[in-house]
Formats: sequence, structure tokens, C-alpha cells
Amino acid sequence: MKTYGETLFERSVQQGVEQGRREEAVFYTLNLLNSRIGEVSVRAQARIRHLSIEQLHQLGFATGEFNQASDLTAWLRTHKH
Repeated sequence: MKTYGETLFERSVQQGVEQGRREEAVFYTLNLLNSRIGEVSVRAQARIRHLSIEQLHQLGFATGEFNQASDLTAWLRTHKH
């Protein structure tokens, strides 16, 4: 049987792993966008940072269809969290 401390530690580790995955997904998505449509606005970056991991993956796939910043804006408008 696990102690309360062990359980708390395991939860903390899991939360750290999830946060790391999320940060990596944000970093990767922003790099894709920057290479595809140029520098992403601060406002759009803020909205992207609030997306779920699933939404970040969807955005990553959709990036291949973007030609300009307005494509990203439209995507973000239709995929609010």
C-alpha cells in the first residue's frame, strides 16, 4: 500500500510530465506556424498557449493548409477552448 507521500509524489511527477508534453506541443506548433505563415502575433500565441494538447495536434495538422495569418485567426476562432 502506498503512503500519502508516495501518492502525492506520483501525482506531481505525472503533472510535470503532462506539462512538459503540453509545452513541447506549443513550441512545436508555434515553430510550424512561424515557418509556414511568418511570425505569429503575440495575441495568437496567447490563444495557442491555452489550447488543449488535442487542439494543438489538430492545429499542427491544419498548419499545412495555411497560407497567411488570417488562416490561423480563422482556425482559432472556430476552435475555442
